[in-house]
Amino acid sequence: MDDIPDQVKTKLIPLAEVTDSKFFLWGIEDFRHGRPPAFDDGTTPRDWPTARVVVIGRCSVTANDIIAYERGRQFSVLMPKSMRLTTVRGRLSRRAVALFADAVGRGLIR
Repeated sequence: MDDIPDQVKTKLIPLAEVTDSKFFLWGIEDFRHGRPPAFDDGTTPRDWPTARVVVIGRCSVTANDIIAYERGRQFSVLMPKSMRLTTVRGRLSRRAVALFADAVGRGLIR
């Protein structure tokens, strides 16, 4: 059992830090488009958009990025398909932010 990695230490962060993350949005987009999850094994799914792979290749991916991505996938399950995801400026819509805050508050997403 020594080969099982330890759990990443977690800390409380503001909701805005999660919802402003590109990784959070990518998690939502991947679920909505039926893409397989991109787990933190150092690979990227073949059907990820090329621009996203280029961005990831230029920066280090942190544990918070991975957790934000997973939270985005979890949130996408709760999010109505008809809900508009982003504003014209590319930010998460206010309605989506409010729904995410409610889901976190109710313990549906940690």
